[in-house]
Amino acid sequence: MSNYITFFCCLVSFVVRGQEQGTYSYIRPLYDFDFKKPLFVFDGDQQINVNRYLRYSALTGYREGVPTTSGPFGISFATVEYKDSGTRLLYMYNVSIEEAVTHRVGESDRVIYEVENPSRYRYLPAYGSKALWLRKNGLCFEVLLPSGSTNIQLVDTLLSKSLGIVWDLQKRSMRALVLSRLSKAEKFKFNNIRQPGDAGQGKLSGVTFDALGSALAVNGRPFLDETGYEGLVDLNIQLRDPNDLLSINRQLRRYGLMVREEIRKLNMLVIRETKLSR
Repeated sequence: MSNYITFFCCLVSFVVRGQEQGTYSYIRPLYDFDFKKPLFVFDGDQQINVNRYLRYSALTGYREGVPTTSGPFGISFATVEYKDSGTRLLYMYNVSIEEAVTHRVGESDRVIYEVENPSRYRYLPAYGSKALWLRKNGLCFEVLLPSGSTNIQLVDTLLSKSLGIVWDLQKRSMRALVLSRLSKAEKFKFNNIRQPGDAGQGKLSGVTFDALGSALAVNGRPFLDETGYEGLVDLNIQLRDPNDLLSINRQLRRYGLMVREEIRKLNMLVIRETKLSR
């Protein structure tokens, strides 16, 4: 995938090619990279930016030594304000294409890929090391916006043009995993004994059923919680194979729960490639 840098200043735009992806000899980590500073430094009249036209967007590949962006509540972007120029930097670093366009990390159960090579777009455990996968397929993207603005529509437009893809919501009939109760008893209710968090392999404490959904939907299957319970839960089950519903339900039965596979009509984000990405 080519990398593009698009610079917007006073309503004039142009495109230049950024660093090329491919094999390279890694010499040292780029820890001197300051992700709180924009790619471009403005001076003189540009810094004044009276009409707030000063902006740019940049898309590159994976940046060694730069931490993956992790915003609040699983958001895949963060922002930095620059009061002197009246601008705000919105950035995503070392994320997958899926995380960039959905603006979320680790939620891939409502996305359909009508593309030539889906393995470029999202990470699955079957691909092996996520770090190695990101080095090959991860991207970095940043946009300079007027101060106080988080214009997601503009961000999506720029991402779409740079990546050569389009996406929209469509109703699709999908094979989904549906979680329901077997009884009214709340045997799964969080008891505050264990340390809250997701210890992996189904050991969930002080989290919502969404965490179980993420563990079961590792292969992109949609997950629906139809328990009607909105509080925190405490589950301790083994999820060696998320596809082994027989084993999973045998364990969930202790908590008065079961998960089944059903065909449901769901709103899915459908991603398609344009000529630019081929």
